[in-house]
Amino acid sequence: IDPVTGAVTTFAGTMASPGIVNATGTAAKFNRPCGLAIDAQDNIYVADASNNVVRKITPAGVVSTFAGAGTAGSADGAATTATFNSPTDMAITPAGVMYVADQVNHVIRKIENGQVTTIAGLAGTLGNVNGTGSAARFNQPSWVTLAPDGTLLIRDGANSGNIRKLDPATGVVTSFAAGAASLYSGVGVDS
Repeated sequence: IDPVTGAVTTFAGTMASPGIVNATGTAAKFNRPCGLAIDAQDNIYVADASNNVVRKITPAGVVSTFAGAGTAGSADGAATTATFNSPTDMAITPAGVMYVADQVNHVIRKIENGQVTTIAGLAGTLGNVNGTGSAARFNQPSWVTLAPDGTLLIRDGANSGNIRKLDPATGVVTSFAAGAASLYSGVGVDS
């Protein structure tokens, strides 16, 4: 959306034509793009939920697959071979570390130096349990944002939209706010 004229144009993707095509501008295809994040170089990252990948769009509109093999799964490893199951949102630190809400796997993933790791929750196991790392449980985490203190705030979608807090340095998950679903469908933090 042009901030001066208000004109709306398509930056990347083909309207009403879902798929997974890496290309420039409207030649690219997505399938249920959800959350967005922007890094320090103005690259846009898109949680391409139904394609089970995270996509990257350069300022010139070039779309590529940043992480995910394009099949549903929960495998950690190199960004090109790791698998996701409906990633819906991500947050990026100033240093370029990305955290992904991997909704159907019920986990939070980290992408750093081309490697994907699960840092909180246990893939395929839902719940509402505070704990450290794989001992924590989520139920369809759907939004994630980076708080000014470096912790992550996560909307735990199917747990009444509760907001959970994750310390990425320790992997400790705690409750932050309950019943947020009735207030707002997403998470946002003003810095």
